Amino acid sequence: MSICGAPKDLIKSGGEWINLAEIEDIVGTTPPWVSRRSLPGSDAKWGERPVLIVEWRQGLAADGHMLLEFLRGKVAAGASREILRIDAMPLARRGR
Repeated sequence: MSICGAPKDLIKSGGEWINLAEIEDIVGTTPPWVSRRSLPGSDAKWGERPVLIVEWRQGLAADGHMLLEFLRGKVAAGASREILRIDAMPLARRGR
């Protein structure tokens, strides 16, 4: 996987503006998650929906439902529905 950055900070989902950086900031306020990135994803019904990519701390027995519960009431209701858990967040490589 290669994450090169989101093409935009705001997406419109079902008529509601969602700030991707805000989702990342909120997730970053608690220790279970090491790294996170929120990207726009296509959705047939809503147009776009955020996809949250998260690296959990090693040994943490948690899943996406735990993170969705954490986000409830902190971000727009439809702001995050898809969470991808990865073992390690890809880091930028220098040189090519």
